[in-house]
Amino acid sequence: MKIVSIRHKAIIRFVERGDPSALPHAFAGKIAAMVTLLSAIQQVDELALVAKWRVHRLTGDRKGVWSFSVSRNWRLTFRFNEERGEIYDLDFEDYH
Repeated sequence: MKIVSIRHKAIIRFVERGDPSALPHAFAGKIAAMVTLLSAIQQVDELALVAKWRVHRLTGDRKGVWSFSVSRNWRLTFRFNEERGEIYDLDFEDYH
């Protein structure tokens, strides 16, 4: 899927330049792998194959947002437009 919008500046830098240096050092490899996976998938259903990152849809006021668990509090969040095959609002956040 194509990533069309990113909110977090360090992730923008990684996607545009391949430079992970601005990502939090402890999570850089994991975030890079997650972003690479998102770029490679064709359908949302493929995320079910990655149980170790606890991929799930959020509920309530965050309905429509998906989440990867990066650490205890930090998540990589994003939205899908399945019709267009696009990922948008990609972010690295502590929403707990």
